[in-house]
Amino acid sequence: MNLCLHEKDFKLKAQWSFFATSHGKTECNGIGGTVKRLARKQSLQQHLDRQITTTNELFEFCKVNIANITFQHISKEAVDSTSLTLESRLKDTQTLPGTRLFHNFQPIDDLGMIEARRISRDETPALTFNLLKHQTLLVKMKDLYPGCFVGCIYDNLW
Repeated sequence: MNLCLHEKDFKLKAQWSFFATSHGKTECNGIGGTVKRLARKQSLQQHLDRQITTTNELFEFCKVNIANITFQHISKEAVDSTSLTLESRLKDTQTLPGTRLFHNFQPIDDLGMIEARRISRDETPALTFNLLKHQTLLVKMKDLYPGCFVGCIYDNLW
């Protein structure tokens, strides 16, 4: 559902593709590991009353001691606020059926409609699903025109 609301939240269109290489790992994993190693080493070398024990202390250590990386401290209040937003956003959504079969997901709108493709270059989605209404759509309205198809709706399903 977050993918469907990405453009609304950030004014930026998005899609999600999964790749086998790196198993989702990026440069961030290496940077995060280095930061934790340096902070742990620094903390262990300090007297008990000067060890790094809070997120703010970690943030200050990183700003002063690690060059070429920009750090940002995110408060507990900001995390709690975002958690509430996500909780309300996701409470009525359902997992896309067969998620592991697909490698590319593209939102259609901010109302929970999403297209799933087996590979990111597929022109036609293998599945169109409404995350809120728990409906799989096999036919889209834009694909129907007079003289080509007869469409019937029963219980809000095609």
